[in-house]
Amino acid sequence: MVHRRAYSICSTPDVLPALRIAVRRVEGGTVSTYLHDRAKPGDMIEAHGPSGAFTETPDPKQRRRFLMLAAGAGITPMMSIIPALLRGEPDTEVDLVYGNRSEESILFREPIEQLAAAHPGRFRVHHVLSRPSDGWRGKRGRVDPAFVSSLIDAAQEGEAHTDYMLCGPEAMMQALTEMLEGRGVPTSRIRRERFVTPRQTSPRPDAPQRGVYHVRGTSWEVVIPAGKTLLQAGVAAGLPLRSSCAMGGCAACKVKLHRGAVHMDEPNALTAREREDGYVLACIAYATEPVEVVSE
Repeated sequence: MVHRRAYSICSTPDVLPALRIAVRRVEGGTVSTYLHDRAKPGDMIEAHGPSGAFTETPDPKQRRRFLMLAAGAGITPMMSIIPALLRGEPDTEVDLVYGNRSEESILFREPIEQLAAAHPGRFRVHHVLSRPSDGWRGKRGRVDPAFVSSLIDAAQEGEAHTDYMLCGPEAMMQALTEMLEGRGVPTSRIRRERFVTPRQTSPRPDAPQRGVYHVRGTSWEVVIPAGKTLLQAGVAAGLPLRSSCAMGGCAACKVKLHRGAVHMDEPNALTAREREDGYVLACIAYATEPVEVVSE
């Protein structure tokens, strides 16, 4: 039996071809418990990707400012991006706001401290703990809009362009996104990485639909069964559709809807611009009428 999961890479390009991922054990989880309890050096694990748009390519000519907003396991992709930016863009500055429950629950605490020591003045870390020990001298509470707003206000005189990268609980990311948009930050400068499956926001279609798929220059006509996604129907018909997480989190399965209508579960990885341009995510898109899609 094959079990597919999407994990963020937490290593930097300089260690390629090696890749590192961080997997938090989930009680009762099929894959996480296997990796923690049974996986051993020498085991072969098939990997696809990488996929998703939560990335950044360093440019040594750039001078930028990044505000990374993470909580819990949301630090994972940041541990690939932050070191690469600090090493690849000598004039770029990064602030990391990182929320956790206690001192003991801070993931990557030592590597983060080492990065801060190696890049003084360019990498600033702001830990936020909801249940710290009595001796904790840092901020208490959660990563909330008020605290993040104060950091933005303090940096207003800086000339560097600011990009915002968010990864953590959905409620946190939603509140921070609304705050940033309220401050006039363009949506193109706000990027989010989601780890959760979208919620079913309406009943599944109860009737099959005709689907025309254009993939890599070839066209197919497929019957999309009731209750099946565009991706499930296409894969079952043998179409070479791209996919990765299969839960709306990475956009690897993005297709353009040329005709018809679909319902998608929310929230998902599509940006506002992609929605305006007619893209849908095949892994969470259910046809509500005959459709025609193009996989680019």
